Amino acid sequence: IITFKNTLKPTINLNLTKVWENPKGITLPDSIKIRLQRSRNAGKNWETVKYDGKNETITLSQDYNGKWSYSFEGLDQYVDYTAVQKVPYIYRVVEVSGDDGSEKEIENGEYLNDKYKVTYSENVDCSGITTGTSTSESKTKSFTITNTYSPKTNIKITKQDASNKKLLGGVEFKLEKMKKNTSTENLVVDESFNPQPVTTGDSGSTLGIAEFKDLEDGTYRLTETKAKEGYSLLKDPITIKIDRTGTTLVDNENYTFGTTDETKNTISLHISNRMKFLLPKTGGYGAML
Repeated sequence: IITFKNTLKPTINLNLTKVWENPKGITLPDSIKIRLQRSRNAGKNWETVKYDGKNETITLSQDYNGKWSYSFEGLDQYVDYTAVQKVPYIYRVVEVSGDDGSEKEIENGEYLNDKYKVTYSENVDCSGITTGTSTSESKTKSFTITNTYSPKTNIKITKQDASNKKLLGGVEFKLEKMKKNTSTENLVVDESFNPQPVTTGDSGSTLGIAEFKDLEDGTYRLTETKAKEGYSLLKDPITIKIDRTGTTLVDNENYTFGTTDETKNTISLHISNRMKFLLPKTGGYGAML
């Protein structure tokens, strides 16, 4: 007598939710692209699942309720559900950027369109899902992608007299981008970045103020190139390291951004100059009051 045993293939469902943080006043993209991925070796390697049987990439857009969501149903729980020692899959969803056919997966903490910081919830580990009599609800898991609006960085200079805090107009600065010399590890000027000159304003709300806008992450050197008449130049350049995924530094000191719309992505530097008949003040972050 030959006995046939039918075993129900264990599957799970995965509900994806896309969340946008700090979108006030910002026009969101019409759509984003995502990929469903799974790992058979505890997250060491990942393979993309062609959920529709053809395409690696899925286009996700806002639904009529204003939500960004997608449901993956009937996903294999195990690599081989008939094996004695079953190997469970781990699932995740990643966001991708770039043109069709040349997309790049966005890692946790990286940026979409250089505007939105992407973070992912915990991966879905199928080993923690009960088999057998589990209901469809208990085998439906959630995954969240959060995009936090985090614009490029601005630098705002306030130039003032070191003694009486009088604002100083007509002071010129130059901003250069730096890179590491691969041989010496020393910082050298990045020739691919055009140096940006600015001059502090002479009157009104711009008196003593100069700004650099929309700077990408990287290391910059700020140099005062022309002082106001009767004042000494800032002796040393100021080194600024912008890192939206980590810590931003000004002359190797941690910089803490503000919490308002005006300060949350702006490095504010108060730079003081002394009159020439006084000893010139050494440059650097210590010269900022």
